[in-house]
Amino acid sequence: MEDYSNSSPLLWIVTADAALESIVAEIAALAGWRAAPRLAAMDEASTSMPATPPRAILADIRSGSETEPREIAKAAEYAGRHDIAFIVWTDMRRLDEADALADGSDAALLVDPEPAEAVYALTRARSRQGNRAREKRGESRELMRLSDELVEMARRVAALTRDDEGGGVRADPLSYRGAPPGHDGALGAAGAAPTIAPERIREMIRLRRMREDEFASDLFADPAWDMLLDLTASRIEDKPVSVSSLCIASAVPATTALRWIKLMTDRGMLERRADSADARRIFIDLSDETYVRMQRLLGQMLAGQTPPV
Repeated sequence: MEDYSNSSPLLWIVTADAALESIVAEIAALAGWRAAPRLAAMDEASTSMPATPPRAILADIRSGSETEPREIAKAAEYAGRHDIAFIVWTDMRRLDEADALADGSDAALLVDPEPAEAVYALTRARSRQGNRAREKRGESRELMRLSDELVEMARRVAALTRDDEGGGVRADPLSYRGAPPGHDGALGAAGAAPTIAPERIREMIRLRRMREDEFASDLFADPAWDMLLDLTASRIEDKPVSVSSLCIASAVPATTALRWIKLMTDRGMLERRADSADARRIFIDLSDETYVRMQRLLGQMLAGQTPPV
């Protein structure tokens, strides 16, 4: 086994894909990490604490990945037991499954990440304790805005070197939002019937997406508001919204959307619940208080003849 005693901090990579392992190792080096091969990582994880403990573990949960689920579960349990950063590298097809696996933990999810996003996540993991302290002081929203701007700037620079545009996830403004198959639960609030037609909220969302046909989307990026609008309309329609669907509704890269979902959940604005028909999926809903506030605010905003954007 290779000696990592002089390496600090140490990152364990849990993947069966040698190509991804190589990519992550290169990205980790840019963020100041030393990556351990997956087999060595899992060998050491079988003990209570290796001679050189890791500061983070990155697990591969992607479509087509051959990584054993038990290895991922073992790594997640190890990270939780020793209070170290746990990062999940996934894609949109398995995002809901990855999110459900990470439910209740501080895991960071990377969804088809640009190198800049991955570097940022690993850099943030190095200062994990410091970030927690700042979040407790109420600075998390501003930190997230700054980090999102830095990632977006890096993405633009990277886009200059290739012909295709950087990868965000956009919603289809006209067709998006149906209930996932097998759903049997109601999300609508008990009591008085909604006073706002969901079609009017969907029109607001459609107009917001139309702006991006003429101008760069980052000029108007406001993922928290886009998600609140979508969740309000979906609740009135009594349709559940999965994590992956909400990321699409945010009109920003999924990794960025996930950070906003976590922030609003931590603040009690959003609530998570398991899909009774599929344990690999989590639904997101507004808290009752947030729903009432959105009804009141949208009622005032939509009082005129022209829907606001």
